Amino acid sequence: MKYLFKIVGLSILIGFMGCAEPQVKNELGQYVEHQLKEGRLSIQDNYGNSLVISPYSESVARIDVLIRDQAFVPDSSDVIIDHSLSSDEWSVEEEDSYLIFRSSTVTIHIDKASLELSFLRDDQAITSFHANRIDPDNGSALGFSLSEGEEIYGLGFHAVAGNRRGDTYDIYHRAQYGYANNEKSLNVTMPFYVSSLNYGLYIDNSMPSVFDIGDADTSKIQYRNEGGNITIYWIGDSQPTEILRSYHRLSGYQPLPPMWSLGYIQSKYGYKTADEAEAVIDRLLAYGNPISGLVLDLYWFGEEKDMGNLDWAQDQFPDPAGMINNFKAKNVETVIITEPYFTQESVNYSEINEKGFFTTNSEGDTWVIEDFWAGSASLIDMQNPEALEWMWPFYAKQIDIGISGWWSDLGEPEEHPDEMRHKTMSAREAHNTFSLKWAEMLHRKYEENYPEKRLFNLIRSGFAGMQRYSTFPWSGDIQRSFDGLSSQVPIMLGMSMSGVAYMHSDLGGFTDGDKDDELYARWLQFGAFTPIMRPHGNDTPEPWNYTVQTQDIVKEYAMLRHKMMPYNYTLAFESTLKGLPLARPMFFDKTAADQTAYFDTQYFWGDAFIVAPIVEAGSQSIEVYLPEGEWYNYHTLEKLDGGSAMAIQASVDQLPLLVKSGSFVPMVTDYQAFTSSFTTDTLVVDYYLGDGVNSKKTFYWDDGINALSLKNNQYETLTFEAKGAKDEITLAISRDTKAGYTGMPEERFFELKIKGYGNSRPKEVWIGANKIDNSQLVLNSGVLSIGLLMDENEASIKIVR
Repeated sequence: MKYLFKIVGLSILIGFMGCAEPQVKNELGQYVEHQLKEGRLSIQDNYGNSLVISPYSESVARIDVLIRDQAFVPDSSDVIIDHSLSSDEWSVEEEDSYLIFRSSTVTIHIDKASLELSFLRDDQAITSFHANRIDPDNGSALGFSLSEGEEIYGLGFHAVAGNRRGDTYDIYHRAQYGYANNEKSLNVTMPFYVSSLNYGLYIDNSMPSVFDIGDADTSKIQYRNEGGNITIYWIGDSQPTEILRSYHRLSGYQPLPPMWSLGYIQSKYGYKTADEAEAVIDRLLAYGNPISGLVLDLYWFGEEKDMGNLDWAQDQFPDPAGMINNFKAKNVETVIITEPYFTQESVNYSEINEKGFFTTNSEGDTWVIEDFWAGSASLIDMQNPEALEWMWPFYAKQIDIGISGWWSDLGEPEEHPDEMRHKTMSAREAHNTFSLKWAEMLHRKYEENYPEKRLFNLIRSGFAGMQRYSTFPWSGDIQRSFDGLSSQVPIMLGMSMSGVAYMHSDLGGFTDGDKDDELYARWLQFGAFTPIMRPHGNDTPEPWNYTVQTQDIVKEYAMLRHKMMPYNYTLAFESTLKGLPLARPMFFDKTAADQTAYFDTQYFWGDAFIVAPIVEAGSQSIEVYLPEGEWYNYHTLEKLDGGSAMAIQASVDQLPLLVKSGSFVPMVTDYQAFTSSFTTDTLVVDYYLGDGVNSKKTFYWDDGINALSLKNNQYETLTFEAKGAKDEITLAISRDTKAGYTGMPEERFFELKIKGYGNSRPKEVWIGANKIDNSQLVLNSGVLSIGLLMDENEASIKIVR
């Protein structure tokens, strides 16, 4: 079916006031009246339909389109959790042909003739919206204006260019085996996007839908769904960071991850015995390669045909509790897989079938997928709360013997025919939120039963709001090729701009393709600067499958990953507190706002680093755009002037990595295991000197395991501040211990490394009021090192050059 989209100028629409009433009733008609009650603006049309505009902040508004007898329900969403109205004053102004609903920062213009909404900031039009067809039962169609040059980011996970303009995207999850570049339909889709004009839009509807982003008509975004209500959240903040913060306030923030999950995690399809799993850990540690987690694929419960057993195969893993404790003694945590499919051979199939927890056909009989790849199987109904409750004890049993994380696989769902029925809805109605309900159950049960334990849920699918359930998605069954690798930066950043901060990939590639040392080395380098560092594949994901040179490269970057934990852990805090992604597009820097051409090839890692992974075979250089200011080549400490693009050389053992002058990067002195015994009593702090650059950065720390650390103020902050001048540098450190936490050091020793200092020794160095002996300083290759014992909450260093 085709729909007619009418998005035209306001001046033309005003002329429709005198037209005869259209015959079609399931579209908005003309204005009849309005009322402002309890902060909400309700507008009725001449068909009995209504628009309800609810302000959520001075820059965020919810718009509901209600057809005739539809009731307004303020808290009906599965995704939006904050329904509190704005405390800011929004006012209504009426003119003959339009209404104005405004806050102190944004304006919504409502045309009386068409009930088209135009959104303005600082009196400049940003976009407009019109409901072309409203039919909760059979599907609706909406239109949004698209300006010349406007770029659209988000909509979930698609292996295409990050700018979604010029193509059409299904909001319907699909598992694609061995995909590479140019695959649009993948495992996580969501109806949220961010515009380069600095606004965000979330359509609160989980039904299968389509976004045409200037494909059929270059001046329009056209949205169609298969049913359900029309509720839109327009986020009019003026910066992408604030847009994401507002979106997270509505849909929830990502809880802090367990610290160990930010280290190196080894995975494979799959380790078949306890002896094999332990040998993997021992071999990595013997080579000096750090490891903080090991993932066990489906063999922990037997073979593929046993999918759904949800318990250990005793012949393969005779003492799982002993094995897990042995791993913990080596500072390695264990993650195990679970799936929503139960083969008919699994020990739990009969019980689930008797309880009626499987999906069915139209006649109510259990649906059996005869050709499922693990064997004939049925799908448990994650949309059925009773089925979720039935599953939980299996998880609790494993948590109690020491399991630290979960791998929630196949949850798109992978095999989900349209004719299948769930308890209360059709397959298509259930599809997009199936994995979300699964993740919600795990998160809720952890809160109820293990309130101090952080959840790590490695998940393949989800939906808007998934971040609040401690989900850590990966990019599915990616092809082992440079084509597969090259798709990962736009995939990761596309999810960053969809409100999901922890997107990562099967490092090295999951399937197909020949074993390739260069590809593996480049992918693992990149992986050290992604939210989760986890090599995974169906045959050769471990470093020892490659040359010694490649093993050394992987070890170097795995060690760097572990050394950078104080920096990376702060990125996790910033995600939890502010909704910031760990990997950030270049336009997060205001001076680089027009450099969206580099979205697919480079990114900020926090605010100090620019990462530009090499994703082409044989290449040893890449063009990198540097925002204004001074930058350092991480490997050579060469100073580079920003404001333009330049070629960065990088041999196969180097990741192109740039550091902004004025940045502080705290590191541990050597790679360590990140468990409850980890401490930061000694830190190396790299400061990248910028002449005339003043900078300030706060870092966060806690025990790495307590889920209530933020709520109970059981953390501390370390704030570093620098004032750099030609003749004098001042560095200050302050500490706020909040309520404290287990293992918090009473004092700290810092080795401050001032990079880019030069080759002339300082004239004087003062620590607080004490002048120190110049001979105690180490100056090597332009890096000045100064030791500082901090036993109070403040300390300072002054360097006279």
